[in-house]
Amino acid sequence: MAPDGQLRITSNGGGLWTDPDPAKTLPGRYVSGLAFSPNDANTLYVTYSGFDESIPGHPGHLFRTTNAFAGTPTWTEYQSAGGFANNCWPSIPVSGSIYVGADIGV
Repeated sequence: MAPDGQLRITSNGGGLWTDPDPAKTLPGRYVSGLAFSPNDANTLYVTYSGFDESIPGHPGHLFRTTNAFAGTPTWTEYQSAGGFANNCWPSIPVSGSIYVGADIGV
């Protein structure tokens, strides 16, 4: 996880790493966590810390893609309460609920 928002994922144990955001649609802020869905290996969640104002035009702190290993994955923003930074990775139990640690709590 990088302070400039760079993401890398691997599907072969680290032999080859790819960028799941080649279109640069996600914020260029510190990545605070990544989590794959326990039910679908192509569903990836990413959390960001920082403030929306630091990257005008790229708001949001929790994002999801359902095609993480596609050439250009499609990302959807999940708005966190009040737009607060997410400071720990999302937890996705088998039930499908998403729990994220933010500045104001879980």
